[in-house]
Amino acid sequence: MRLRPVLLAIMLTACISPSVAFDTSFQIALGDSVRSPAGTITFVEVVRDNRCPPWADCVSDETVAIRVEVERDGVIELAVLDGVLIPLGADHPRFPATDLADGSRITLLDMTFDRESQTATLLLNAAPRM
Repeated sequence: MRLRPVLLAIMLTACISPSVAFDTSFQIALGDSVRSPAGTITFVEVVRDNRCPPWADCVSDETVAIRVEVERDGVIELAVLDGVLIPLGADHPRFPATDLADGSRITLLDMTFDRESQTATLLLNAAPRM
């Protein structure tokens, strides 16, 4: 009979989302969630992806927009990260970002090009200290 509590603990552990801390980048797949100090972050949808395929030459800006959901204390906040993805090595990097209700900031750093299994690289920064 002692096996039941052990199995229950294993099942509950499997359902818990991974955790991320402030000021660290992390990857999240479409439909997945992570726990953070700002709340549970879920990658809900790719709203738009106008990036140029790696095998093509394009002259326009490569824009992407994703929707994430942040749930904290039963309140759900939707955030759309929308803009131009500039490579990490660029002289003046700029990335789509938005401020959340608690003052923290979430930024889209990168997204895989694979349309089958899209994964975003996000950065969560703590609210600035005054």
